[in-house]
Amino acid sequence: MPDSSMPELVTLAPEWALGPFQAIPSHGSASLQAQELSVCLTFLSAAVCSLPERKGLPYNLQIDSHNFQHILSWQAEHDPAVPASYNVLYKDYRSQDWMSAQQCSGIAQLSCELTEEFKAIYTEYSVFVQSTGGAQLLNSSLLRFVPFTETILGPPEVNVTSCPNCLNVTIKLPASHFRQNGKLQSLIDIYQELDYDITLKSQDGEHKRPRQRTTEEVFSVVIEELYPSRNYCLSVGVTASLNKNSVPSPWKCVTADSEAQQGYHEAAVAGAVCVALIIAAVLKCVHAAGFIFPKFSLPQSLVCNSSQRRFSSWDFQPCALGTSSVTAQSACICGLPQSKMLSRLLSFV
Repeated sequence: MPDSSMPELVTLAPEWALGPFQAIPSHGSASLQAQELSVCLTFLSAAVCSLPERKGLPYNLQIDSHNFQHILSWQAEHDPAVPASYNVLYKDYRSQDWMSAQQCSGIAQLSCELTEEFKAIYTEYSVFVQSTGGAQLLNSSLLRFVPFTETILGPPEVNVTSCPNCLNVTIKLPASHFRQNGKLQSLIDIYQELDYDITLKSQDGEHKRPRQRTTEEVFSVVIEELYPSRNYCLSVGVTASLNKNSVPSPWKCVTADSEAQQGYHEAAVAGAVCVALIIAAVLKCVHAAGFIFPKFSLPQSLVCNSSQRRFSSWDFQPCALGTSSVTAQSACICGLPQSKMLSRLLSFV
């Protein structure tokens, strides 16, 4: 005998919610009664879900983690007339007791840092936010987080220089914020080895090079077989075998050199060196011949007699024969300083 209460349950829902079941008699089979009950429960659950969220309840918890620096943030709506404060509580999967984050107790802002609290990077942590406003105490839902596999790695520091038909790329891994026994650990200390991907972009499009592996914090890579005098841009991302969350480096652009340009530069440098050596040799010879900074002066009588035979009388003033020699700075050759005499001689050669 069918349950007499079933039609009463059906009448709780409006006619549009019953759909095709409104024309079926309520004294049908048991399967029909189950269908009618399912429709009613669906309607009731939709009504419950549409109720407004409790005011002041923290929600939308997120952890923004980069290189093991963990920032927890959340959202909350509260009455401005009633100040609200927040407490962050956490525990790992092995613990039964909740611990309060020291830097996140009784705070008014909607974020706090949990880097020092999440010291066991291989462990799964559970965290929630507790809101206190007036006499009301509200707890958010739980958020679970594993630092080792969920922190975002990068971006690395990249430096690019050009070479003939190639690019020389120097990559430096980002610094880690994780400390062990008071010592800051690198990403290589944590993961032992990391994979890196180089994405190369040119006028032909974007190309991702084969993934490589490194165990060093700073290393270099040469990208060869490039077109000369063409502009290339590249970006580098690093990942681990158990952590694929990565932020690539900003694009760095450079023009690849050609072999001809490289040879021209080398020839220009070699030519400049040769010219400098020739000039130095000439100056050395002139100095050795005594034309630059002479160490002694010729006798006055010899200079006057020889010069007077080559030049006209108006070029030089007469000089008395038998005059004793003087120093290079004050010697008088037929009335002229020796430096001026030398310039006159060179002008007639």
